[in-house]
Formats: sequence, C-alpha cells, structure tokens
Amino acid sequence: MRLNRLDLLRYGRFSDADIAFPLPSEGMPDVTVVFGHNEAGKSTAFNGLLELLFGFIGGKHPYDFRFNRSDLVVGAELDVPGSGIMVLHRNSKRTQSLLDANDRPINEAILSGALYGLTRDQYEDQFSLNEKGLREGGKRIAEAKGDLGQL
Repeated sequence: MRLNRLDLLRYGRFSDADIAFPLPSEGMPDVTVVFGHNEAGKSTAFNGLLELLFGFIGGKHPYDFRFNRSDLVVGAELDVPGSGIMVLHRNSKRTQSLLDANDRPINEAILSGALYGLTRDQYEDQFSLNEKGLREGGKRIAEAKGDLGQL
C-alpha cells in the first residue's frame, strides 16, 4: 500500500490540511522522509495516519484541543494493491468510522489486508523513527529482546 496524500481535515490544530507524497522519479526508490522544526506537526500527521489506518484510540484524545473529539476526521489517498487508488477518511466514531469519498462505510478488512495484518504497535515499530522508538529499540537490542535483539 502506498500513501499518496494524507488529509488532516479536522485534527489537532489542522483544518483542511493535506500533505502530498509525490511519486518518485523513474528508477528511484519510493521512500519519504518527513522532517521539520519542532511543533511543525510531524507527530500530529503521523498519529493522524495511524488513526486512519487502525482507528481512533479510546479515552481522552490528545488531538482534540481545537475540535471536539466527535468532530475529528483524518483522510488519505491510498494506492491499495488489488483495489487501486482509494480516497478514504475516518472519523472518531466507535463503529463504521472508515468511510469512502461519498461517506459510505468501508469494510476494515480492506486496510488490514493491505497492511498484511500488522497491528498499530507493529506498524509504529517498523515504519516510524522517533526519539522514543530509538531509545526503546536500543534498550530491546541491549536486552536481546525483539526481532533485532534476538538476532
């Protein structure tokens, strides 16, 4: 699955914001590094992506300071193997929160299949590089835990 665009429709301090991830030039790897100043929105964007892919977390929400939790919405344009280009968005409802471009509920299996069954924690471990992850990963390696530590 490829993320073509992330939409922070009502999330954190963002309203109707999007981040486009252009296709790479011919023969170049399809890798994107997101960087920026402190408080630019990198963590907000990544958490928005996680919630699009895996659903909103329960309890008090860390990004409901501008919009009420019930009004939070994230979206994306994804290139999903076997399904093609899909424009999706997710709200913070407990059920039927994953919607297509016409606000029709979509089966969660489309995303879980495209993610090959990865959990939110596994996805974060494999596709996120941040200070917390670096520290915890180094600790797991030193303690010979986790996949890399076992090697």
